Amino acid sequence: MCFDPNSLRPEIRMQLWNVLMSHRKLPVPEAGCWLWDARCDEEGYPRLSTRLLGGNRGYHAVRLCYSLYYLVKLSKDTKITHECGTRSCINPDHLRVASMREINEATNLAYPSQDTETMKRIFNRRAEGVAIRQIARECGVTPQVVRRHVNGKSVLGRAYLKLNR
Repeated sequence: MCFDPNSLRPEIRMQLWNVLMSHRKLPVPEAGCWLWDARCDEEGYPRLSTRLLGGNRGYHAVRLCYSLYYLVKLSKDTKITHECGTRSCINPDHLRVASMREINEATNLAYPSQDTETMKRIFNRRAEGVAIRQIARECGVTPQVVRRHVNGKSVLGRAYLKLNR
C-alpha cells in the first residue's frame, strides 16, 4: 500500500487519527509506548480495517500512525521500525524509517543465539521429526520461536528457507 496522508481531506485525516488513538492503551510510563489493543497480524504487528480510506481492507496501523503524524507518503517498500522494540507500539516518537539492512542487523542483535548454526539445527531436527518443544529446549528458545522459523514467519526463517531450497 502506498499511503499519502496529504491526499486526504483534513477532516478525514483527523477521523483516521482518532480511530487509531481509540485503539491505544494507556502509555507504558517507563517506556512511553502506546500499546495497540485491537487486532494484530500473526507476527504481532497492529492491523486496522477502516472504510475511511475507501473499501474495507486491512492496513498496518504502525505505518498509518507514522504517516499521519509526520504527514509523509510511504511507498509499499518503505520499512518502519520500532526504536523501542515493542511491535504493538504505535507511538510515532518510537517509530522511524529503516533500511532492510538496519532491520536485519537489529534482528541479529536481538536474537544473537539464532545464528546460522542454530537455524540449521532447528530445521534439521524438525526434518528428523523431533517435536517443536524438544527443539526449543535444545536451542534455548521458546517453542513459538521455533514454530515461527520453521513456518517461514520470521525474517531469519524465511532467509534460511530461501537459501536452502
